[in-house]
Amino acid sequence: MSIALTPLSPTIGVEIRGCDLSKRLSDEDFRAVLNAYYRYSMVLIRGQQLSAEAQTAFLRRFGTPKISQRKEFHVPGVPEIGRVGNTKHPDGSPSAFLDRHGNLWHSDTASDTYLDGVTMLYCVKTPDVGGDTLFASSVNAYARLPDPLRDRIEGRQVTHNFNKHNDYLLAKNPGSANPL
Repeated sequence: MSIALTPLSPTIGVEIRGCDLSKRLSDEDFRAVLNAYYRYSMVLIRGQQLSAEAQTAFLRRFGTPKISQRKEFHVPGVPEIGRVGNTKHPDGSPSAFLDRHGNLWHSDTASDTYLDGVTMLYCVKTPDVGGDTLFASSVNAYARLPDPLRDRIEGRQVTHNFNKHNDYLLAKNPGSANPL
C-alpha cells in the first residue's frame, strides 16, 4: 500500500491517504501511521467506513484501550468505543456524551492517573453547519514560550479533574498531578 502524508498546518496535524482501516494494515503501513502520529501529534484519515470491531482492532494496535467511565455511552457490545455527540434516544435522554454548549475545550482523560497515548475519533455524522473539531499542540506551545516564562514554570505540575461538570465521577477519579 502506498501511504501519502500531507501536513495540515505548520504546528500540528497530517492527513494520511492511501490506507483502508477496514482491513488490517501491514506492519510497515501501521508503522508509517504511528510514525506520522508521533511526528505530527494528530492524524486525519478521511473516507473510512469502519465497523465498531474494525475501529477497535485498529485502536488495539496502539496498545491496550482504556474503557470510558461513561458506560451509558459505550457502543453496545464494544466497550472500547464511547459515543460523543448531541444525539438523543427516542425518550429524549442523551445517547452520546456531549459538551452541552459546544464551547468546552478539553484534553481527553487529562485527569486520569495514566494518561492516554492515543485518542481516536471516528465521525459518523456531521452537522450541516458548525461541528468544528479543533486541535492544538501543547508541546509546540511550550516550545514557543519566551525563555523567562518557560524558566519560571519549569518543574511545576498541573492537576486536571472532572470537578466542573462531573462531580459524581470525581470520587472515582480525583485527578492526578502531571508535569506542566
